[in-house]
Amino acid sequence: MKYFFIILILATIVSSLEVEINCPKEVEVEEEFKCSFEILDSAEVYDVKIDITKDGSSVARIFDPQKNDWKSAYYYLSEFSESEILLKITEEGKYSPLLKLRKGSFRESVGFDILVGVSSSFEEKIVEEIIDETQEEEALKNLKENKIVQPEKIILKNERSFDVISLNAVFVEENSTLIYESREARNFKYLPYVFSLFLVVVIVFLLWEKF
Repeated sequence: MKYFFIILILATIVSSLEVEINCPKEVEVEEEFKCSFEILDSAEVYDVKIDITKDGSSVARIFDPQKNDWKSAYYYLSEFSESEILLKITEEGKYSPLLKLRKGSFRESVGFDILVGVSSSFEEKIVEEIIDETQEEEALKNLKENKIVQPEKIILKNERSFDVISLNAVFVEENSTLIYESREARNFKYLPYVFSLFLVVVIVFLLWEKF
């Protein structure tokens, strides 16, 4: 039993492969790109795939030279003897794909990182949007704390102006100022003169009767 575990451990050590992989660090969504790899200590031909998932689903397509067509990267390329794999990723994001090798019960995988469709300008835009939202929230908070109420704006459409005409009124211009004067006020203004004239007439009549 002891020897069985020693043989199992040695088999595991021997079965591990040294694999070098070279993939771009950044690509665009749906952009075709190549990943090259080299198995340094083996001349065997393996089934190969590059596993790229998001929320448990594959988000990449891999070109199958045997069928001359694209297929989901979820599936292996059977007995792949080339050193380059053609890929394209369908959704943006930051991923940590795995290059997987398979032969019978043997499995080996090598990981790498790749950024898809997220450029520096895109990241800067996201940061700017976050800053704008933060500033807007702070402004609203200040308005509430200071209890600043903005007056409502009232817009009158089709507004018309009307002139009011008084039939019993006189407008007199004095010192370049337009003054409204009613007929009753005008009559009251001349009443003392009329009364004085009446008194003069009465006095003249009395004197005439006396003499």
